[in-house]
Amino acid sequence: MAALAFLFLILIIPNACLAATSLLENKDCSQSSVCGNLTIHFPFRLKTQPKCNNTDFRAELECDNHNRTVLVIPMYYRYHDIYEVYHVKEISYSDYWMRLTYPSLDDGDNCALPRTLTDPFSTPSVNYDTCGDVIPDLHTYSDDYLKNYLVNCSRPIKSPFYVNASRCTNTGSSSYFYFLDGRGTPYHEFSQFCTVIDGIRVQADNITALSTSDIYELLLMGFEVSWDIFTYTTCDKPSISQIIHWV
Repeated sequence: MAALAFLFLILIIPNACLAATSLLENKDCSQSSVCGNLTIHFPFRLKTQPKCNNTDFRAELECDNHNRTVLVIPMYYRYHDIYEVYHVKEISYSDYWMRLTYPSLDDGDNCALPRTLTDPFSTPSVNYDTCGDVIPDLHTYSDDYLKNYLVNCSRPIKSPFYVNASRCTNTGSSSYFYFLDGRGTPYHEFSQFCTVIDGIRVQADNITALSTSDIYELLLMGFEVSWDIFTYTTCDKPSISQIIHWV
């Protein structure tokens, strides 16, 4: 199994639109907070934590009602704002990485599917108006290791490229869920009776060689994201840009 890593690039825009100094030198933003068993500090802050000054551009995390740290990533798809949502299980500030898991698999439902995309109207919109706001923008699906998909099919599919994604028997259901390896699946093997409903991140070279339980075991372990910090001198497009880098 290949070791996996994300390159998490945080693009931070100064509020005054002036030449920025390194954020690592921002001594005023050293306050920390706690969510569950995680301590949150620079370069992150909880959404409920007030900004430390006018040039506080730490990336926001959320603490949900169950005291779990949540990363919400706004995206724009087919004229709608949608969101990818992950639980943050670990943060290593010294090594610049965090481990993320799928919220739908953390709620004790043994029949749940690994979903990250939320309804466009279920999550509060992000404020894009203030120069300096940190706005996540996830660019992931072009990377080979992320071309694994969760598909919903209207009939059973008999193909070695489709791995059953349902852990529970759904008698009488008109939906059949599968994991599909988008890298190794020939175009003619993609069934017209199936629709991609989500992308999945599995730390494996070839999911078609894995069983359903093997894939869920890897999904429950989550995946790691690493980050670098950059400063920019324009306020045109404040964003967090995530670019995948697998090693």
